[in-house]
Amino acid sequence: MKLFRSITLTLSVAVFAWCSVAGADDGAITNKSMDGKVEGTKIQLPDFGQDIVNNAVPEAEHAFTDMMGFYVPSQAASGLVGPVAYCDIDNAPAPGEDCTNAVEELEVAKPLVNVFLYGPHFPVHGTAFAHRFFDTYAAVSLDDGETWKQTNLSRSADLSSFNIDTDHIKAKDDPLPADHNKLLGSKNNGAFHASGYDAPYTAHCTECHGPGLTGTTQAPSCYSCHESRWKEEPFPGTGPIVYEAIYKNSKLQGFGENAIYGHDVSIVNAITGEKLFDANVTLTGTFSFVESAGTKPPCSVAAVSDGDQGPALVVSDKFGEPMAKDQCEGSPVNVTDYPGGSYNVFHATAGNKVLVAWPSRYCQRGQPAYQMTTDTDPDLERLQAVTEFIRNGDTDMGVGALPDFTSTFDGDAVDDLYLVDAFGAAGSQGSIDFAEEGYPQAGIVPFGCLWTARGILLPGDDPRTDEVEASHMVWTNAERLTSGRRDVNRVEVKAVKGAGFVITWQEDPEGLCPGQGLGPGEGWSGAIAHPQTDAWYSFINEAYFDIVEDPDSPITPVDIINHDLLATGRPQVYVPMAVPMRLSNNAKCNPPDKDTAGGGAEDLYCVFEATDEIPFGASAFGLNDNCADTVEIPSGPDQDGDGVSDNTTTICVADTNDDGTADLPNRANTGLTRPRTSLQGYDIDSDGVFDSAWVIVAAEESKGLGKFFFTPDSVAISIRSLKSPRCPMRNTRSASR
Repeated sequence: MKLFRSITLTLSVAVFAWCSVAGADDGAITNKSMDGKVEGTKIQLPDFGQDIVNNAVPEAEHAFTDMMGFYVPSQAASGLVGPVAYCDIDNAPAPGEDCTNAVEELEVAKPLVNVFLYGPHFPVHGTAFAHRFFDTYAAVSLDDGETWKQTNLSRSADLSSFNIDTDHIKAKDDPLPADHNKLLGSKNNGAFHASGYDAPYTAHCTECHGPGLTGTTQAPSCYSCHESRWKEEPFPGTGPIVYEAIYKNSKLQGFGENAIYGHDVSIVNAITGEKLFDANVTLTGTFSFVESAGTKPPCSVAAVSDGDQGPALVVSDKFGEPMAKDQCEGSPVNVTDYPGGSYNVFHATAGNKVLVAWPSRYCQRGQPAYQMTTDTDPDLERLQAVTEFIRNGDTDMGVGALPDFTSTFDGDAVDDLYLVDAFGAAGSQGSIDFAEEGYPQAGIVPFGCLWTARGILLPGDDPRTDEVEASHMVWTNAERLTSGRRDVNRVEVKAVKGAGFVITWQEDPEGLCPGQGLGPGEGWSGAIAHPQTDAWYSFINEAYFDIVEDPDSPITPVDIINHDLLATGRPQVYVPMAVPMRLSNNAKCNPPDKDTAGGGAEDLYCVFEATDEIPFGASAFGLNDNCADTVEIPSGPDQDGDGVSDNTTTICVADTNDDGTADLPNRANTGLTRPRTSLQGYDIDSDGVFDSAWVIVAAEESKGLGKFFFTPDSVAISIRSLKSPRCPMRNTRSASR
């Protein structure tokens, strides 16, 4: 299974061109609604079980349209076949009216495929984030956009795979970074700081201690010891900062700074945005408040002045503990069973085929390929059937044989990665508590999973309708690629007719990084990331794209054109997309037990040679040794003042060039973001037709090796920090490898 060849570029290139476009009045504009808002409700939303969600006005996001490169008989979404009338610009009908003086009528049209998200969503105040009850929809037009037929591809917005009360695992406290080696205060009553502590905004202290230095669940508030004694002002746009908020004796009392004298400051509920009361600003820009908070205090507060809202701060009770959820005013919508909403969508077409991909917070069902070989309840019958189909092919369905294809079902030597989970796609759905990032109003949010659905435009009548169509689109059931072990973002889908489809994306092991930048592309978009974020890749060859399961025998393949749509409505794919593979190498491998107290079950790519627990090592697949040696590096402050860190940590050193020598320590503080993908077709057998493709991926990566390089036999003491700061990639842009 090596028909796709991947290249990772070593340089990201931007090309700019000046161009001019000459306009011409050659036709009327067709404005049509795909979600039904203009022409009546066409999309029927599910019952979400909450009145506030059911009654919310649904919205559409992330709409993209592609066109297939051939003509079909013009056909309305209702199935009625007939010509389409075209008016010129001087005879534009009113919206909803037919063309009354047609210039021409055409009996054919090129198919249009649009994808979009649709449903209710609830923005989180003071952020670019929202709790989404979106589904992924596809709309197909066979009459030049006059009418559209919509299909809900995801059907998961009213489902949940994650309960934030029972499934969220709190992040472990990280060890104090090695660069925190300056003790302020006495040895028994002080704290270690990093260089630049007196200029905390410039020194990026906000990345751990929160955007307002008011603390997170993993890092204390700087105000708790220092009040506001440092040498610099917050960055412009930070807004007024509430650095203490306590609820006791039925009153909310607190302190803040960074306001402007003479300007009004309002204290608001940071989650709902509701104004609570005003606070007076002193000549120095500080403010304080002692006010009644009504029947319930807010769970978190923020200050607003001149349209600038400062960072949110969790309200504490009289004992200094965060207010309990049932004792404070929180989110207006219940997301305890977090909705499985989609939050972006992408697609590509090739010939009569279209692949749609989307990330969703729902991470169950979907028959992922890795499930065939997972440690718990593997689907070995399906694995054997798919393996034998790929090996033998099927001439009647136009599928060639790959007799050398291997998988794990029969215990033979394995060197094909297609059905092997070598990089740890399987796992439990994770989550992030945005309070740890300085945004408590966003709360706990589960990681997203990557889903796909295939569409094939077929000739002839659709047996699922009463009309007699000339052609019809068949969508498959959604297929899940990932488990939610890491958070999915920045997806791209590309296609080449004759070759197939590829998908790339990034996965962040700590969840979406909110970021703090003020410009475009910074914050809540996946443009920056936590350490160990990698680019991932999957593909499906064109030959397998429209092979689906026989509804009467799921391990039997059938061409979709012969599939009984009356039995299923939407068939299940037979050959899955490739089990996801990592393109970059930022994630951390644990050193083996013989070298460190670490260890535990490792992903296959980390184990170079086979073991009793892992029968196939990374070497069998041509992967490099990611732990060819180990090295001890500093991992804590210098408390005794001898210039040497008091603690060390063992990390793996990879053999990056496969020469048998360990050469690159994996400190796991590097992150890759925004992979961009291009698919370039080529002709293997020189018959003038593309039958394979080169995959080109460019990305941005922030290097985190620090000032000194070191090898397994020489330890450099002056290494900056083992623990990378949260979201350290802000305003850092460099080339990928």
